[in-house]
Amino acid sequence: MILTEARGESASRAAPLVAVEFYGATLIASEGDSPATTLVVMKPVVEGMGLDWKGQHAKLKAHPVLSKGVEEISIPSAGGSQATTALPLTRLNFWLATIQPNKVPNPDTRARIIRYQEECADVLFAHFFGKVAEDDAAPAPNPSLSDLPQGEAHLWLTLISEARHVFGASAAKELWANSPLPHPVTTDKPANGVGRTVTPAEAEAIRAEYHSGKTTIRALAAKHVLSRMCVWRIVKGETYRAGTETGEAFH
Repeated sequence: MILTEARGESASRAAPLVAVEFYGATLIASEGDSPATTLVVMKPVVEGMGLDWKGQHAKLKAHPVLSKGVEEISIPSAGGSQATTALPLTRLNFWLATIQPNKVPNPDTRARIIRYQEECADVLFAHFFGKVAEDDAAPAPNPSLSDLPQGEAHLWLTLISEARHVFGASAAKELWANSPLPHPVTTDKPANGVGRTVTPAEAEAIRAEYHSGKTTIRALAAKHVLSRMCVWRIVKGETYRAGTETGEAFH
């Protein structure tokens, strides 16, 4: 997969519009200061999965929780600026979890849905917010409920509760991890505090496996005992510094 970027301006938000190529589809987002203010244009996501936009748009607007996060933004087109439906990046995983691939009869479409569910939100998050921090950069503080705007914590807890009820504990856990709610501080560092080093040879092997099209970020992370974020950075060819929160590095 080749990741490319093109920038424009969102007329309604005066924020950069960024185009990200994802498995042949061009995803568009209005870049914000945080995942909660970064808006993902939903039509390219839906159509990239091989689904009908009209039907999914109606379901999104009717959803009792997700509809509260829907925003209309302006994007350029051949006929001039036009309004389109967008969803905050923080809620993309929740929406993806509402799609049930087992109910899709076409195997190719089913495979695309699963790939989007596994990678789409992670790729967009890494693109906008996965830049490698300097070695001496202070870690981001774990937020508390009092840091969130009034009503936002309740909304997130409602989203997570619904995800757990409908899709199970794993979906709820992943949604919580991508939310601004407080979360337990975890680390992938060994007990001695020394991060695992990804050698250049291993990094090249990971890139080759990924670009063969026969595996996914999630599968490579499990195979090489790395976080998905680290695998994605390796695939992009970035240098991952030692001493990061995951304890992974390559040179």
